[in-house]
Amino acid sequence: MSAPELIRDELTRAARELGAPDSVAPVLERPRDPAFGEWTTNLAMTLAKPLRRKPQEIATDLIGRMDLHRATVSEAYVAGPGFINFRLDSGTVAGGLRDILAADAQYGHSNVGQGRAVNIEFVSATGYSEIATRQRSDATFLLGGLPALRSNYGQRNPYSDR
Repeated sequence: MSAPELIRDELTRAARELGAPDSVAPVLERPRDPAFGEWTTNLAMTLAKPLRRKPQEIATDLIGRMDLHRATVSEAYVAGPGFINFRLDSGTVAGGLRDILAADAQYGHSNVGQGRAVNIEFVSATGYSEIATRQRSDATFLLGGLPALRSNYGQRNPYSDR
C-alpha cells in the first residue's frame, strides 16, 4: 500500500472509533505550502457537525487514535481550524526513491492500453488566458488515469504547434 492509502486507512479507523459513520471517506491532498508536510486532510471539519464537536478537538483525537508508525508518518499536527498535516517518515520517502532507481529506464512504463495510441492534451490555465469548461473537465478526466498511461512524450503535434 502507498503512504496515502495507509494514512487514509488509519484516519478511517480512528474516525469510526470516534463515532463517525461507516461511510466516512477521508480525502488527502497535497498542502499548498510544502512546509506543512506531504499530506493534509480536512476530515475533522467534515466530522464536526455529525459528531457535534469542535473540529480542532476531533483532529487532536484522530491523531491520538492513529497508528502513525503503521501509516508511515513521522509527525501529524493540527493546523488552523482543524486541518491535520502529515509528514512522512524519511524511510518511506527513501524507499520510494529506491524503487524508482531500481526500475531505471522502466520507471513509469505500463502495459495499460496494450499499445494503443493515446492523445494527451496538456491544459494550462493562467491569468492571461481563458479556459473553457469543457477543456477543464476533459483535463480533469484525463488526470485521473494519467499515471497509468505512457505516451510518446516529447513528440510534437503538427496540428497544435504554433
